[in-house]
Amino acid sequence: MGSPQFSRKLYETPKKPYDSVRLKMESEIKSAYGLKSKREIWKAHTTLRNYRQQARRLLALHTDQGMKESKEIIEKLKRLNILKEGATLDDILGLKVEDFLERRLQTVVYKRGMANTQKQARQFIIHGNIAVNGRKITSPSYVVTTGETEKIEYYKRVPDLREESDLIEVDNLEGLDLREKKDAEKIQKLEEGKETAKKEEVKEEVKEEPKEAVKEEPKEAVKGEVKEEPKEAIKGEVKEEPKEAVKEEVKEEVKEEPKETKPAEKPETVTKGAGE
Repeated sequence: MGSPQFSRKLYETPKKPYDSVRLKMESEIKSAYGLKSKREIWKAHTTLRNYRQQARRLLALHTDQGMKESKEIIEKLKRLNILKEGATLDDILGLKVEDFLERRLQTVVYKRGMANTQKQARQFIIHGNIAVNGRKITSPSYVVTTGETEKIEYYKRVPDLREESDLIEVDNLEGLDLREKKDAEKIQKLEEGKETAKKEEVKEEVKEEPKEAVKEEPKEAVKGEVKEEPKEAIKGEVKEEPKEAVKEEVKEEVKEEPKETKPAEKPETVTKGAGE
C-alpha cells in the first residue's frame, strides 16, 4: 500500500521496453489515434487487462454472486458501446486495445466529422470548444457512453470553427444530419451578427461627424478673433496716441509759457529809468 499523499499509478509499463515488435505496433496506434504519448496506450492496456482478469475469475465461479457480477460487467461495457447486445464473458476475452481507444472523446469527435484530423479534434477538446450534454470537457481521454454520442456539440455553438478549418469531408459521412441542423443555426447566427455589426458601424459614423464639425469651426473662428483684433486695433491705439498727440501737447505748453512772462518784465524796467 502506497502513501496517501500521492495518487495511485493508473498504468503498468511494459516488461520489455525495447521489444521491436511492440514498439512498432505502439507507434502505429499512436499515429492512427493522434495520441500525445505511449502512456495513453499503456493505460488502455491496463484497463483491458483488468477486464480480462475479472472475466477469467467469473468464468471459474458458478455461483449466484458470480452471475450477478458478470451481468454488471457486461452491462457496463455495453453502456460504453464496447460490447454489443447478447455478449458474454468470452467476448470480453476477445477485446483489443483499439476497442477502448475508439470510445475516447477525441476519436468520437473525429468520427462524427467535427474535426478534420485526430490532432485537430484533440486541440478542440483541450481548448474547451467541445461539450458533451451541454457540459464542457477538456480531457481527450474521456470515455463516451452510447447515450452521449449524439449529445456531443461545440461548446456555446462557436461559429468560426467550421468556417476557418473547413471541417466537412467527403470520406467522413457519419453525423451528417446533425451537421445540417447545426449549419443552419450557425448561418442564422452569422447573418444576425453581420446585421448588428452594420448597425453599429452606422451609429459610429453618425457619432463621428459632429465631432469633426465642432472641433474645426470654433478653432478657426476663435483664433481669428483673438489674434486679429488685439494686434491691429489695440497696438494702433497704444502706439499712435502717445507719439503724435501727447508730444504735440507738451511742446505747445512749453513754447507758450515763456512768451507770456517776458513782455511783463520789460515795461517795469523802462518806467523806473524815466522817473529817475
